[in-house]
Amino acid sequence: MIRIGFLAITFGIATLIYQGTDDSAKSTAGKSTDKTSEKSTDKTGEKSGDKKDIKLSHEQQIEEMFKNHPFIANPKGELRKSKDFNKLKGLEASVLNTKATERAFTGEYWNHKGQGTYICRKCNCPLYRSGDKFDSHCGWPSFDDEIPGTVTRIPDKDGQRVEIVCTNCGGHLGHVFLGEQFTLKNTRHCVNSKSILFVDEDEALPKIILPDEAKKRDAKEKEKADSLKKAGSDDKADEKKDDAKTGSSK
Repeated sequence: MIRIGFLAITFGIATLIYQGTDDSAKSTAGKSTDKTSEKSTDKTGEKSGDKKDIKLSHEQQIEEMFKNHPFIANPKGELRKSKDFNKLKGLEASVLNTKATERAFTGEYWNHKGQGTYICRKCNCPLYRSGDKFDSHCGWPSFDDEIPGTVTRIPDKDGQRVEIVCTNCGGHLGHVFLGEQFTLKNTRHCVNSKSILFVDEDEALPKIILPDEAKKRDAKEKEKADSLKKAGSDDKADEKKDDAKTGSSK
């Protein structure tokens, strides 16, 4: 009886030990699975866009454009050439290239209220901010300011008015008038709708199309920069050779 009792106790202890070991293993496996799941979720979270795309505002885009390709002054408002300029049709070409004027209250932007940027229809250069547009009741889009450096003023030959053109391509925009007291800036850019295009603030601005002279300038500057870079590399190579000769002579 003692032997049977001893065996029963031993069997019971062994069973308890086995159950404890099994529970521990299951717990460990569960934790391992949870960690794996967490890691998987973390990785999925990163891939699914925790790192959101950073969108540049129009102001930031314009700053980048002008920094990379500064304008060449166009004091005479001359039409510039480039085979890459946007193709113009009918009245668009007449207005931008030969200084025609669209009829009042017929253009698509005279009463336009969107938020964004108005660009040159010919070369995509940003010209006016929507925040500077106002209603002058004249029948053409009116702005009391331009994006600095983008619009050139040229007095008409008769001295009666001042023409405004896109500095980048020389395309005719309209005329500018002062002293009318429409806004605090006391300035009115009277612009043909056919000269401009509107880009909504939620859309990216198109790349500015540079005239031939600007492309030549950029090419020369790149050639000069490459030449200086090559000269610097050659100097470093010569220094290494000199160091190597000095080391061998020792």
